[in-house]
Amino acid sequence: KSNMTEKILGVRKSLLSLANLQRGKIVQRPAPRFRVPFVASVLLDGREKTSLAHCTVRLPAGLEVQLSKLEPEVKKERKRLTKYTVELIKRPKSWLHLSDPKKIDLWGSSNTSHANMIISSALEQRQLPIFDEITNLQQEIPMGSSRFDFMFQEIGQDKPTLLEVKFAAFTREAIKEEKTYAVFGPRIDSKNSNSSVSGRTIKHLEELSELTGKFNTH
Repeated sequence: KSNMTEKILGVRKSLLSLANLQRGKIVQRPAPRFRVPFVASVLLDGREKTSLAHCTVRLPAGLEVQLSKLEPEVKKERKRLTKYTVELIKRPKSWLHLSDPKKIDLWGSSNTSHANMIISSALEQRQLPIFDEITNLQQEIPMGSSRFDFMFQEIGQDKPTLLEVKFAAFTREAIKEEKTYAVFGPRIDSKNSNSSVSGRTIKHLEELSELTGKFNTH
C-alpha cells in the first residue's frame, strides 16, 4: 500500500492511497500496433506475455512501474481499453538531482490524475494551510475556451479564487534554496527550443494572467 502525502504543503494526513498494486516493467509506449498514445505494453512480474496498460506520460522501455487493476465491471463502466493503469514509477538514478546521492530508490507518481485527486482531497479536508478557510468549493469550471480545476471563495477575500493544478513532467532541484521547481519549459528531448513540455499549461497560465482582475488566481 502506497500513501502519498504533501509534506511541502504542510499536509499531515494521507490524501491518496493506492492499494494492491502489481509490479512490472515498461516494454514500449505507445504500444505496438496501437494507435492510442496513452497505452503502453508492460511486462508484469512473473508473466511471460506482455499486457496493455493505461499510461498518461511517456516512459522509457525497461522502467520499473507499479500498476493498478480494474475489475471487469468497472472497466466496462468507464469504457476503458485496458484493465491496468501505470500508477507509480521507480525513478532512475539519472533522473535525480538530490543533495544526498544515496536516495536512489524512490517511487513517484506517473498518473497525471493523481495531482488533482490529491489537491481535491486536501481542499475538501481543509488540509492546505494556504487555503484552510474556504467556502463554495467547485470543480471543473468552464471559463472562456478553457476549463479550470477549482474555484472557491476564501474567507476575507472579495474575489473568488481560481486554482489550476498541473502534473509536472519534469522537476529541477534547487539544493541551495531547498526547493523543487516544476519545469514546463522547452522539451529536453526536442531539437526545437520552442517545443513546450505542455502547450496546455502555457495556455492556462496566459489565461489565468488575464483573469487576475476578476479572480485570485493560482
